Amino acid sequence: MIFEILIFANFRFEILEVPVKVITRDRVQEENRFVLNWKEYSRHLKESGLDPDPACRPFFSRYEAPRPDMQFIDQLLGLQAEVREVLDRISGEQVIPLEFWQTIFREADKLTETVVPKPAVRSDVSEDLLKYLIFEKSVTSETYRAYLYGELRDMILGKKIFLIRKCPECGVYFLDQTKNRSKVYCNSETCGNRAKQRAFSERRRAREARFQQPIDFMHQYTE
Repeated sequence: MIFEILIFANFRFEILEVPVKVITRDRVQEENRFVLNWKEYSRHLKESGLDPDPACRPFFSRYEAPRPDMQFIDQLLGLQAEVREVLDRISGEQVIPLEFWQTIFREADKLTETVVPKPAVRSDVSEDLLKYLIFEKSVTSETYRAYLYGELRDMILGKKIFLIRKCPECGVYFLDQTKNRSKVYCNSETCGNRAKQRAFSERRRAREARFQQPIDFMHQYTE
């Protein structure tokens, strides 16, 4: 399961200008719309091992407007900085500070969960009809902030809150679901190999620098 709060914390906000076709009463016309770079960034998430379900596209990524609403973007950036601070403290210290604990449950209390049957029920429900009904849970909240803190509460209830990690190479937040909780990098083939190659290069440079140092024969003789 990919939690939206991790995707939101990892997202790199960039506004893209894209042409779209708008259907009016008498004609189809093209106009430019401004959207967030979700499509491009979702590819980066896949490379990091966070492959979100296309059917569960994050709410914030659906932003689309005739012109960029910078106030909206600034509010999202402020919320992202707040969420990152919470994730940094929990993943780095492996404790939930009391102030965060209280905020998580206070904000999560603003959530309302409803169950919607599909297809819609328009007559008496028999046992045969009940077999064909699909029930979908819908979560509504007063604010998007409450929705994200609701996910943190779910992580606490599911005992997954201390599985949150931050990749030391690229800064991506992820859940460590290995058996011994030893995962360090979001992706061992990309960030892990890059870190190993850099460490190898640093050791080689240090070794070469050691051999290239001039020998002070006079200093050795006087000793």
